[in-house]
Amino acid sequence: MTRRKKSTQITSFDRSTCRLLRNELDATLKSLADKYDISIKAGGARFSSDNATFKLEIATKGSDGQVNSREKTDFEIYAGVFGFKSDDFGATFRLYGEDYTIIGLKPRSRKYPVLGKRKDGKVYKLNATDVLMAMGREVSIEAAAQRELDRGLA
Repeated sequence: MTRRKKSTQITSFDRSTCRLLRNELDATLKSLADKYDISIKAGGARFSSDNATFKLEIATKGSDGQVNSREKTDFEIYAGVFGFKSDDFGATFRLYGEDYTIIGLKPRSRKYPVLGKRKDGKVYKLNATDVLMAMGREVSIEAAAQRELDRGLA
């Protein structure tokens, strides 16, 4: 005779319940992602007292093992528009006293199009001119002036 583990019934959703479910979802999704050699990430959740919706992002991996995210693809396409080279994806730099790695580009975000991931895993939107300067690249006078205007310093 097989004993079934007693299940816990959820009677309503709140922030802590969604966090609990998210942790279990992440573990289950990791197993599935490993099985098919893909990336699966549960994103943000919306909830009311009687239902919850989690955003789910599923992506293939390239031959280099990196996830083929929308942000990576956008970086490859639009890197030159912002003064980067396509092989700058994955580059590390030091900015604001922290180390970051370039993990993508959001071309529709004019002020902060570069996505940088800190060592602790947090992702930040960064100014392209700031990133280029942190990487030791020359920046045009127009780009530097635009940076000052964006910051409201001019």
